[in-house]
Amino acid sequence: MEQKHPKVGKDYYIIHRGESDKCSIVTGSFGDPPEGALGGAPYATKGYANAGLKKFPECKGGESDEPMGKKTQRKK
Repeated sequence: MEQKHPKVGKDYYIIHRGESDKCSIVTGSFGDPPEGALGGAPYATKGYANAGLKKFPECKGGESDEPMGKKTQRKK
């Protein structure tokens, strides 16, 4: 039985490429995940996908477009 997927925004997928321990978050169509997608279903928001990075052992390094070892500080 097929389910209808209401389209209210973008679908986000976590993909693992190459031999590194980093992953990328990309947008895609529901039911047609990009090549290398991890998990069984898309994430509704980029925030959920970012939290999902911790779930996969392939993504120990976090998201590939984040600078490693740097934290942003707020100005007072």
